[in-house]
Amino acid sequence: MTRTPATARCPPRPLQGDLDHYRNVENIWTFYLKNAVIKLENVEHRVDDRLRIIACDGRTPSTGAGGGKKAKK
Repeated sequence: MTRTPATARCPPRPLQGDLDHYRNVENIWTFYLKNAVIKLENVEHRVDDRLRIIACDGRTPSTGAGGGKKAKK
């Protein structure tokens, strides 16, 4: 079992908030945060309403029944 030293610190988090809900449709992720705080260059920006983050999956989607693999010759 390894232990973390008492002097270890967590890295700063540039984005904090309460996850309201999320969805994934065709590898497009949408996250909705409440009470979001964005920290950039030692300045905090508070979001009054919900913050929406849209991201896509970095992997290439497989197509067809073959799972995206080429057929053997």
